[in-house]
Amino acid sequence: MAEADVLTALSVLDGQPQYLLLARQSPFRFLAGQYPLYTRLEELAGDEKNHVILTP
Repeated sequence: MAEADVLTALSVLDGQPQYLLLARQSPFRFLAGQYPLYTRLEELAGDEKNHVILTP
């Protein structure tokens, strides 16, 4: 399920992007050609300074 082609296929439903944060970077690059927001999502997902914030 983590293969790039599977993740790419799961990211579009009925021709509409789902804007998922994916487990691999290669689908972001492929999808960005058709849906430019994936460029920004790749930047966010690949930023090593991002951290999960837990709230009580």
